[in-house]
Amino acid sequence: MAKRFDGFFTAIHKGVRYGLAHASLKVSSMDFTDSVQVDELVQQCKPLFRMLHSHAEHEDHYCDPIYKEQSVEKAQILENDHVSLDKELTELDRLLQTIAQMENPNERLEISKKFVLDYFHFASHYLAHLHREETIGMEMLWAARTDEQLIALGHEIESNIPPEKMGLFLQYMIPGCNIHDRLEMFGPMKKFAPPEVFEAAGKLARSVLSADDWAELEARLA
Repeated sequence: MAKRFDGFFTAIHKGVRYGLAHASLKVSSMDFTDSVQVDELVQQCKPLFRMLHSHAEHEDHYCDPIYKEQSVEKAQILENDHVSLDKELTELDRLLQTIAQMENPNERLEISKKFVLDYFHFASHYLAHLHREETIGMEMLWAARTDEQLIALGHEIESNIPPEKMGLFLQYMIPGCNIHDRLEMFGPMKKFAPPEVFEAAGKLARSVLSADDWAELEARLA
């Protein structure tokens, strides 16, 4: 059997894992009695939470109808994930804002125990969901569409994301991917996107990658 296109979820899911992993390190090690560290966590989580909400909306709009063509039962599993994850994420955001507004350090520390537990429960739930999409979901996409159609669907999704929101996604996708994934992102962009779009993406890449990683990407795109 010929190998199928398996990169439909690669970049965005690596970006999600990157964001969750870095937030996990912060949540695990920070001192919630320190208001500066709490503010840093809020600033780290705000764009991450916004990206996660947007990613789920895109999958609901573009992928869910295809899933339902193949199996309503399996599609419901993934849809139920999105519903429960959205509720968990909304509650996490609410709890973090509550902690940030508390003036008493000891009270912040006490409430933070629930936040830490809830965050890691959410992160583990989300990682399991990503795996279900990459297995159950991918199998349904393969059954319903050719590789060419899946690649075209990916381009359609990307073309309908506003520039500001695309920048938000790339903020996680670029550092979360390896050099081969980055070349698959930037190669077509350099060839087909308007020069200002490619230039903006390169500027963002330079800001989120190490000097060595950026130099390698720049050299291989030359």
